[in-house]
Amino acid sequence: MPAPKTPPLAWLRRKVLRTETGYLGLVLGLVIMAWAGIVVHLRQEYRQALQGAVQDTTNLARGFSENISRAFDAIDQTLLFARESYQRDPTRFDLTTWARSRQFTHGLTIQLTIIDAEGIVLMTNLGPVTSRVDLSDREHVRVQKEATEDRMFISAPVLGRLSGKWSINVTRRIGRPDGSYGGTVVVSVDIGYLTRFYESLDIGNGDVLLVGEDGVIRAHAPLRDGVIGTRLAGAEATALLSSAEQGSFHTVSPVDGAARIESFRRVAGYPLLVAVGLDEAEVFAEWQRQRTRLLILGTLIGVVAALFGTLLVRQHRRIARSREALAATLENISQGILMVDAEGRVPVANRRVMELLELPDSLMQGIPYFRDILRWQLAQGEFGPPETVDPAFLHFVESGGISSEYGVYERLRGNGRALEIRTQEMAGGGAVRTYTDVTERKRTETALAAARDAAEVAGRARSEFLAVMSHEIRTPMNGIIGAASLLLDMKLGAAEQHYVRIILDSGNHLLQMINDILDFSRLESGKLELEVASFDIRGLLRGAIDMLAAAAAAKSLALEIDIADDVPLRAAGDARRLRQILLNLIGNAVKFTEAGHVRVSVTRQAREPGAVRLGFTVADTGIGIAPEAQSRLFDEFTQADSSISRRFGGSGLGLAISRRLIERMGGSIEVESAPGLGSIFRFDVKLRSRRASDDAAFAQAAGLRALVAEDNATNRLVVTRMLERLGHRVEAVTNGREAVDAVASRDYDLVLMDVMMPEMDGLAATRAIRAMPGERGRLAIVGLTASAMPTDEAACLAAGMDEYATKPITGDRLAEAIAAATARRPPQATPEGAHGRRAAVVENRGFDPAMLDAMVRDLGPGAAADVVRLFIETGLRQTADLLAHAEAGRRAELMREAGALGRTAANLGLMRVSHAAAVLEDAGSGEDIAEQVHDLHALLQAGIDELGNWHPPAGM
Repeated sequence: MPAPKTPPLAWLRRKVLRTETGYLGLVLGLVIMAWAGIVVHLRQEYRQALQGAVQDTTNLARGFSENISRAFDAIDQTLLFARESYQRDPTRFDLTTWARSRQFTHGLTIQLTIIDAEGIVLMTNLGPVTSRVDLSDREHVRVQKEATEDRMFISAPVLGRLSGKWSINVTRRIGRPDGSYGGTVVVSVDIGYLTRFYESLDIGNGDVLLVGEDGVIRAHAPLRDGVIGTRLAGAEATALLSSAEQGSFHTVSPVDGAARIESFRRVAGYPLLVAVGLDEAEVFAEWQRQRTRLLILGTLIGVVAALFGTLLVRQHRRIARSREALAATLENISQGILMVDAEGRVPVANRRVMELLELPDSLMQGIPYFRDILRWQLAQGEFGPPETVDPAFLHFVESGGISSEYGVYERLRGNGRALEIRTQEMAGGGAVRTYTDVTERKRTETALAAARDAAEVAGRARSEFLAVMSHEIRTPMNGIIGAASLLLDMKLGAAEQHYVRIILDSGNHLLQMINDILDFSRLESGKLELEVASFDIRGLLRGAIDMLAAAAAAKSLALEIDIADDVPLRAAGDARRLRQILLNLIGNAVKFTEAGHVRVSVTRQAREPGAVRLGFTVADTGIGIAPEAQSRLFDEFTQADSSISRRFGGSGLGLAISRRLIERMGGSIEVESAPGLGSIFRFDVKLRSRRASDDAAFAQAAGLRALVAEDNATNRLVVTRMLERLGHRVEAVTNGREAVDAVASRDYDLVLMDVMMPEMDGLAATRAIRAMPGERGRLAIVGLTASAMPTDEAACLAAGMDEYATKPITGDRLAEAIAAATARRPPQATPEGAHGRRAAVVENRGFDPAMLDAMVRDLGPGAAADVVRLFIETGLRQTADLLAHAEAGRRAELMREAGALGRTAANLGLMRVSHAAAVLEDAGSGEDIAEQVHDLHALLQAGIDELGNWHPPAGM
């Protein structure tokens, strides 16, 4: 492809490599510059620190030299004065008295001694000489004895025989009148004088040195053993014993091994040198700290620069990859793309545009102008013969070929290819033009009518597919829920029954979620039909609470239920939809509450003929809802604020669906809330009251001869066991053909017909049965299907079925459907004893007959009695705890346990026990609590006695 098209990938990669190398060079240069600056700065600081140390030691050496010079001048004056006084009257001269009358300057501590010509100590200023002290062997005596002229002599350090201390002896010769040697006057200077000078300085680990021109150390501070009197050696001796008057040098002390910067100076007029040294570690301490900081800074700069360079390279590579992807995309997409810049040039043109327009390579060399491409097309007759081309289009070509007038248009080329051309102008000038081959689209437009027909067929197929899939999903769910229902009929312990009921409720909830896939569209179109079936109000509420108990327990929330005494035990309505509403509201309350409680209350509101209006309240102590958000809380896809979905999840549909369901049930919902203070949701629904005729219908529908037609073995077993539990005699077949043959050859009162079966489906089998003559054609038929589409119900009823029930089926719903079907088509005969099935209850004032009847129907008489007996035995033990709470004044514990006991008693139908516990819960304190606990205990004991005397009638 020539130059104008997108740059080749190899060229892009070479450019990327060069750019990355430039970036890395830039980063490396910045790092080198930073380190160079650091090195230069450190060198400058080092030189400044060194120069400062040399200057300081030089100044100190000058001061020390001057101090030593003045001190020895004073000593020499003392020597001359003492010698003169002694020579004036040697026999009467008392050195001790003379020295006491003199005050020596410069803080010197000196010892004056006069030695005779033989070197014997005659006197000292320290007191009388009590023993003979011979100093003739001492250097200062020997030098003066051999001297031919009078001069001051400073000896090497010696250990005094009188004082026992190190000292420097300064002497003058005592001459006789004839000029011969007559003795020596000596001043012994304590070298501690030098230490005091050192201590007056603030030089840390530095030192001060006094050295003679002979290289012998006269004094050293700080004082160290083995130093005084030794001779200098090495570089230090070379530096100090040179002819220079002063100077500076580096040295490593042989005494303590410390490296020092020393400056020395000669003492004017005396054969002595002084040196002052500063410890290099102390001199360069600040420099070292600065060096460490700068090295860390340099390292950080290097790391940051490396990170910056890495990020820069990564970003560049990301951009390069994007460019490569764009280049590859432009070269491989099916559309032709051509970009025109503000000057009318074409910097980008992919291969596809050249293929679609059949542009020659020679035209696209370099960066051509767009008008040249258009002129070439005109010359080639691309737009038809030049004389037939629209003048306006010619003007468009001559003006550059970019205009909003031709933003989108289609053109048929001479080769029969149809192109759709789109032009998008850019803000800075120029435009991007795309060429799309729409030849195939044009060809398919002629077949749109057939496509629409095919779409309608596909829509019908999709509906059938949904029905089939609904059936296939519901079939295993029927087995799960049915098996759980059968487990409840067995003799299980209270804990096992609790867990099985949770499985059953969870399965029903899962089924509800499956149904919601179809029901949401029905809500939108207003076609959702509510079921009307009898259900246990307390059981429904308890099941909803149990399903959310684990989530509440995980957050240590109290999940409380309060059901008013006048709320009936059962009512008729759509239990699934009511459970859906409660699960949504209670689930939200648990979700948005971190501490405290969630309380669900149920009350009976205004009484209406044949109806029960129940009011539900779900209150929590959660985060609350702002007032401005409450108005839109029940809208679709809406939550209180945008952070809710991020923090807690959810789609925002739950409350909207709940509101629509409540309205369909003849009620309304409202919310009362404040941020941080929790929320209270209130709603009411209208249910059908449980009538005596319902019980009659159930009684009539007992003990029937039933035929089950079901191809799924699990579902067949479940339905069979449910029918047997309801007191019916059951036979089963596996398809519709067998069902028709069975009805034709034997007498039945009822057929439960699965809709989708092999060989002959349930609809065809129903029509075949209805075509039979006599009673066989009029027997009750209940359709069972896993499909929930409205058309399926209509098809079942149209085929001749009396009732229609969706899977998974429960015992209650199955009994309701059978009762409704048999009510329309009374059976041929009523089995003996069937009329008394539902009316058989415990005839005693301690139990609610309807509740015990429901328990017997659901669990069987033995299991129902076991459940009640277990509760009563537990309650009898619990009364002892209640009495202990009352005596200890634990009012909260008493009220809580009494309330729990009363609510459980109400759920089991022990209404007198429930009432007594409620009275105890309301009292909470008082003198009659013990009596109330005893009354509760007596009622529980009476329940045991009455239960022991109960014998369920046959057929229960």
